[in-house]
Amino acid sequence: MADMVDSKSAARKGVWVRLPLPAPMIFTIGRYDDSIFENNPLKMGRAEDYPGGSVWKSKEEAEKHLQEGYKVYGVMADWETETEPSQDGDWNDLLVDAPLVKLEG
Repeated sequence: MADMVDSKSAARKGVWVRLPLPAPMIFTIGRYDDSIFENNPLKMGRAEDYPGGSVWKSKEEAEKHLQEGYKVYGVMADWETETEPSQDGDWNDLLVDAPLVKLEG
């Protein structure tokens, strides 16, 4: 893998390496079988006949909406640019399809 750069060895050589910033994460709730995470699932964003998945800015906000059998999941999306306030409740609608993340614990 010649295109991979080890940041520590590059730093020793005086080379600056730009490392990716962590992707922003927002939160959703759902009842998903753990096996779906083997296939890199996406949370559905806005479509012609769908307002977009319900998302919250913090895990704590999402937890307030949990129902029996549901869990909180992460969504790799930006709150400011990839969501907008929902007309249906106190959450935001996801505007783009985004990776769904199983949270530890």
